[in-house]
Amino acid sequence: MQRRLKLSKEKALAFIYPWRDSLGFLLSGTPIRIGEIFLAILIPNAFIGKKIKKAELPIVLLLLLNLILSVIGIIIHSSSIDKGFAYKYIFRNFFYCFVMLGFLKTKLQITEKDIDKLMNYITKLEFLMLVLVEFTGIHFSINGILSYSDIIQSGQYIMIGPIKIVRFMGTASEAGYLISIILPPFYYYINKFIVEKFKDNKKCIINIAILSICILFTNSSAIYLIAACIVLFSILGHLDKSKTRYFILFLCLLFFVSSPMLIKYGEVFNSTVVNKFNSFLGRTAEFDWSSTDRRLHYNSAWNMFCKSGWIDQLFGNGTGAYYQHQYTDSSLLTNGVEEAYNLYLSTLTDRGVIGLIILISVIVFLYKNTIKKDLYSTTLFSGVVVQCIHWMLTGNMWLYFFWINIILLISYRRNKAIIEVGLKKNSI
Repeated sequence: MQRRLKLSKEKALAFIYPWRDSLGFLLSGTPIRIGEIFLAILIPNAFIGKKIKKAELPIVLLLLLNLILSVIGIIIHSSSIDKGFAYKYIFRNFFYCFVMLGFLKTKLQITEKDIDKLMNYITKLEFLMLVLVEFTGIHFSINGILSYSDIIQSGQYIMIGPIKIVRFMGTASEAGYLISIILPPFYYYINKFIVEKFKDNKKCIINIAILSICILFTNSSAIYLIAACIVLFSILGHLDKSKTRYFILFLCLLFFVSSPMLIKYGEVFNSTVVNKFNSFLGRTAEFDWSSTDRRLHYNSAWNMFCKSGWIDQLFGNGTGAYYQHQYTDSSLLTNGVEEAYNLYLSTLTDRGVIGLIILISVIVFLYKNTIKKDLYSTTLFSGVVVQCIHWMLTGNMWLYFFWINIILLISYRRNKAIIEVGLKKNSI
């Protein structure tokens, strides 16, 4: 019975992981994702008297330190912060303290086979979403099911001649937010194809092609750039492998087959992607609202940090300080941005250098829990890496799938540790 419960939790974690913004609802204007509700079932384990492994304990301690720092900042700066945002931040920080504490007191483990199934599941799910939205306009959202008219109203499409092509958002609310869901399987299948000795070649090639199509339809500068880095990293990391040249040949073939579409898409690519990069970097370019808006908020947050006293630079101006500050900056295009489109800058303004050190320590902890040269472990860590990169463009640290990613990473390391112990006993 206990074994069956353990397996059901593992399967539920894998099932809920990629849905991101597609399954959920609004509660008094606050988005509640089904994945967050599921993670709450781990909380009762936090009150069990079981010991936690010392190697796994730092993640809870770091969350607790961040919570203490946030609470102190809110108390000290109560008159200069947005309390609504601050209270939501505190609640989510508190929630994940208990989620992670509860998880660390379980024996959850995942295997290589579990990860392989998860990557295949994500690939097929996102491709199904691509077909659905491109042919029907139907897209799942935290607000319910959206139609083609909603996409037209929001402007989430590009024009290629007279044809409207929907920007692929998959299980996310925006195309760019798909980054931490769709790129880990892309990394996985590329490296699996190169490393393994002609095993599952057909499956890898099909899934790489499917994911490449999904990536192309996002029309997202960030996804294009990081996907290109993944391809380059995978090739350079395996130059000694004989199958690397097969992968390069496959890429050339894929490029050749899609070249008519790419040529037609070239003008759109230049105006929406290249121009956005140039605008974001402050180079001469046509005005782009999104990239200019981000750049202005980055400057505003950095200026706020630099103008703070040294104590506030060290400990922060209080969580919710930037949210309050941006309403007073007349140079900004938009207001109502909670975290300056950048988690690192927002951490500096709200929780200071100490808060930034805590955030970086979380990333270091996850890196140390990654098994080097192990495809399954590095695949899970690639989800952490792309999320950390995306935090340069977004601010929300508390999205549930990031914490499921952490749980999966630690669970896989547990499984490998048990296997290694078993091998050592058998060799004695």
